[in-house]
Amino acid sequence: MTPPGEWDGQEHRRAPPHTLAEAVDVIDQQLARRLDERLGSMEDLIRSGFPDGDPAGHCRYHEAEMARIEARAAFWSKLRFELAKWGLLGFLGWCVFALWRAALVGPK
Repeated sequence: MTPPGEWDGQEHRRAPPHTLAEAVDVIDQQLARRLDERLGSMEDLIRSGFPDGDPAGHCRYHEAEMARIEARAAFWSKLRFELAKWGLLGFLGWCVFALWRAALVGPK
């Protein structure tokens, strides 16, 4: 028996390819199989990161959440605008009323 790492002249490959084309085909098949295995495991890993494994549903949830936040921001913006508008109109009305009363009383 030869020491490990030294060639003893025997063929140790499972199915030795006899031509370069066969070797390329074998390597291509092995790579395709490994790629399929890895892509499948990556898809499973990615899907496991979403609730119920549903990335589309997760996306819809976030879109609905963003729409809700935008609607709330629009509501508060409109409320502030309306309060400022009616507050200003009330102040101007009070000024007109005060001037009118002062004009009715006349000079002192």
